[in-house]
Amino acid sequence: MYNIRKLKRLFSTFGIVICLFLLIHINLPWMKAFFGSNPHLILNNANRKSAVVKQLMEIKNAHDVNADDLFNPLKEVIGVPLRMEEMSFEEIQKSRWINTQKYSPNSLLDFVPPVPKFSVYDVVYQLKNDIMQKYLALDKRKYENHNIVILTPVHNSENDLVQYVQLIRELDYPKHKLSIVFGEDGSEDQTLQLGKDLCAELRREGFHRAEIFHFNITGQITGDWNEIHDQVQQYQRRKHLARARNLLLKAGLKDEEYVLWIDADVGVLPMDLIQQLIFADKDVVAPCCLYKKSEYTNVYDKNTWRETEYSLQEQKKLSKFQLVLEGYGPTIRLYLPHLRGEGRVVPLDGVGGCSLLVKAKCHRQGLHFPEEIFQNHIETEGLAKLAKSKGFGVYGVPFVEVYHK
Repeated sequence: MYNIRKLKRLFSTFGIVICLFLLIHINLPWMKAFFGSNPHLILNNANRKSAVVKQLMEIKNAHDVNADDLFNPLKEVIGVPLRMEEMSFEEIQKSRWINTQKYSPNSLLDFVPPVPKFSVYDVVYQLKNDIMQKYLALDKRKYENHNIVILTPVHNSENDLVQYVQLIRELDYPKHKLSIVFGEDGSEDQTLQLGKDLCAELRREGFHRAEIFHFNITGQITGDWNEIHDQVQQYQRRKHLARARNLLLKAGLKDEEYVLWIDADVGVLPMDLIQQLIFADKDVVAPCCLYKKSEYTNVYDKNTWRETEYSLQEQKKLSKFQLVLEGYGPTIRLYLPHLRGEGRVVPLDGVGGCSLLVKAKCHRQGLHFPEEIFQNHIETEGLAKLAKSKGFGVYGVPFVEVYHK
């Protein structure tokens, strides 16, 4: 009988130990979140939040607590578009900058449309040639005395590089003042070897420098176009892009006066692109990056924009750890092509990387691509926000058009 009671006590003790172990294991995320020295909360998707996240969200909303002191940057950030949910259809109609009943999107206009309140749509009306030439007139030779380095990040770009290099060859700028530097990042195709071969050709053709660097970094978002641009992926994707750009900047910039960032998958570059961007004489300058959609022309690089009263109002509601995304629905900002009514050079608040000119002195003074959220933005848009915080000018040239594939 004694042995049976002893055995029962043993099993009872063992059961308690197992229960405690399971209890601690299940609640470990809660313990880390509330008592850990460096908690990082994980939001796996926009619709599912763990109980600890919900509880901290409640704490965050309390008025007597400094929420940002408690809320560390998220390991996975779900980006948010800026939208005015309460805006009526009539208000949206009034924001239009052109009579869409009279002019179809494939019309060639004989006037420059006025600037709307915000862009709403990404359609870009094209102007007749004589109007475009008026805003593109330039004595190119006045703007060819500067040494330029063209920096291009590449990843699995084997199918783009030959055409891209041909576009660089066709730029009407003195070759001996141009350097071309690629930053290759973990490609699974022949991008690196093809880049080496093309750089050798460019050096033989008289370009000042042509080289490619291999960066063995991880974190690249892969998959088809929809997977790569999934809203949930954008924090990690653009964090990686910012890191790749910063590594390329460190390796590729020597003694040049300007850095010209161009993406390898552009389809058309104006021959006088460099002169047009230098003409603006601003610290950071972006052209329009467009694409053809059937017979229409649309904005491609939706990271190039100006804030509006509506977008600024909506951002006041955000935590400093939230990432704002463009291109995931109607915008309440102004895209660069819709600013033509203001003239040839216009101020901006955000820029994309499709094509972007930066004075090298700005980079040397600490202007980089934020790899973490800065003023609710990251990477190229973060660079624009950082530039303005440092007192640098950020501008666009709305009549200069680069076309994406």
